[in-house]
Amino acid sequence: MYLANNHTSNIKSVTFVETYPPGIEFSYYGYQNCLSQEAISEYRSAQISSRIGLVQLILSMAIPWGLMGLFIPISPQYEGYYPPERWSEFRVQMWKSKVWISQYQGLRHLQITSDSQDPLISFAPLSSQFPVFGVYCNTTVACEAKSQEGQDCTQLSYYNTKKFSMIRGNANATIAVNSDVDCNLNLPIQKPLFTASSILKLNAGIEV
Repeated sequence: MYLANNHTSNIKSVTFVETYPPGIEFSYYGYQNCLSQEAISEYRSAQISSRIGLVQLILSMAIPWGLMGLFIPISPQYEGYYPPERWSEFRVQMWKSKVWISQYQGLRHLQITSDSQDPLISFAPLSSQFPVFGVYCNTTVACEAKSQEGQDCTQLSYYNTKKFSMIRGNANATIAVNSDVDCNLNLPIQKPLFTASSILKLNAGIEV
């Protein structure tokens, strides 16, 4: 977002792949419980502090003592992971301190900055001088299926609305949507072929 706004002449296009506004989990919690902005901020702060505590526990005890298999077991394998034969490799990477040091630094950054300072918000909307694309999972169909089964679809609907709003402020935006009934919040992993082919099609008309 920063590069696109400050180096427009060097950017051909920007593609959002299942991108949500920063802090959406906290804003949804506030929406769900009719909280004030102050209360949402307090909830956000408490959640981030709790997560920092967990990461510190992992870095100080679980990794040095070889206990990461208890925190992040290799099996059972997640059925939606693609390619499936790389699942064990992916999980073992999560046992390493490098991953959790990055997590810690990221959480510390969130702790001292507000969501409004995130480039996804502070640099939006992107310039209409170049195409902006969105590759998304449209949860509308999935919500209809859930509703028919008597399940609550409030969260999916909220997330769906917010992620589409990420690019609708751009006059030169195009959206590609996957509307399968099993559509969920893991589009790049669950639907990799759809994601890749959509990006290629959206960018096909751009001169390099």
